Amino acid sequence: MVKDFFEVFPNLKVNTELQEFLNISQVSKVSCNPARDKVWVYLRSNVWIHKKHILALEEQIAKQCFPGLNVTVKIIERFYLSRQYNPENFLSAYRSSMELELRNFNMLEYNLFKRSEIVFPDTNTMEITMPDSVISRDKGTILVEYLQKVFCERCGMDLKIEVIYVETEESRYRKNAEIQIRQEVENVLKNAGMGGKSEEQSAAEAPIEEKTEQTEKREKTEKTEEAAPKKAAEKTDKKPAEPKEQKTFDKKGGRGEYLGSYRKDSNPDVIYGKDFEGDPITLESITGEMGEVIVSGQVMEIEFREIRNEKTIAIFPITDFTDSITVKMFLRNEMVEDIKGAVKKGAFIKLRGVTTIDRFDSELTIGSITGMKKSADTRKPRTDTAPQKRVELHCHTKMSDMDGVTDAKALVKR
Repeated sequence: MVKDFFEVFPNLKVNTELQEFLNISQVSKVSCNPARDKVWVYLRSNVWIHKKHILALEEQIAKQCFPGLNVTVKIIERFYLSRQYNPENFLSAYRSSMELELRNFNMLEYNLFKRSEIVFPDTNTMEITMPDSVISRDKGTILVEYLQKVFCERCGMDLKIEVIYVETEESRYRKNAEIQIRQEVENVLKNAGMGGKSEEQSAAEAPIEEKTEQTEKREKTEKTEEAAPKKAAEKTDKKPAEPKEQKTFDKKGGRGEYLGSYRKDSNPDVIYGKDFEGDPITLESITGEMGEVIVSGQVMEIEFREIRNEKTIAIFPITDFTDSITVKMFLRNEMVEDIKGAVKKGAFIKLRGVTTIDRFDSELTIGSITGMKKSADTRKPRTDTAPQKRVELHCHTKMSDMDGVTDAKALVKR
């Protein structure tokens, strides 16, 4: 159920600028961990909100709603933007917000983002160019993960991200540092009597070294010229290599059948991955990263967002009516249609995956799905076991969200 923000937090006091954003925002969910020291507020808005306002809102909710308690509040924002926004112009508008968020998360990712060059070859493709270094290779993966989260999850855009690493010229400072270190090593060796060749000796040996190098080059060239005719003769004597047998797969096979580029179990109830056995645990019992779990529930909604390397991310919350949790799946593009046909809003599924905590939102999710199959409706119908049955009267008035024609005063009188 989605409610207006100030319907959920009626007594919250914020500054005028933030209040304007919150007046047109809604809350889709509020949850907490079993220890009740972390609270997640799921915020929906039709306009994007700068991260500085989100951070201020987290602070005010913790301060005003949980005074004197050590409670951390985390806002998980979702923006439902108009079509005037595409990834390129949204980056221009939202970039300062992203920089603030990355700076609070980690300075390495922040500096890498600042130094990277970002272009858009087409509407839904981003090319990000980074300097080729150990840090870029390591932290670049996290930066791409963050960009996918902002554009695909937070804003619901389809975006492919391609990373380009380029070599950078060695800085003057680094060159000077290396020269200084080399000189200090030479001085230490000279003082220890280990590298004490005089300048006259070095000068005398230089022509010898040069002559030796020239001799080696000439000998190497002669050997190459001698070996060339032999290699040509061997090449003509060799038989042409037989083409390797190409394996073909029947797309309508049994267990482990080959479907495009992925395998599917023979059990018709299996939607994705392999079949599995085991009893599911309730979602309310998942308190943190517990490793691999089996859960079942009803799909509340689902969205697909295409990302880089011909892959698509599927995001859908499920509920077993004790609690709810978000499931994230990374799919090859050719698998999407099969998943769309089976995983729909209202469908009941059972899956096996790994509980993980999102590094940016600290949100508990289930990922690394190894198996998913159809499940029976787990809802238990309500029964009236009271010896004396009762009747419930129900009516909508003019103040109801539904279309009601009855006046509340007349209804009470009746």
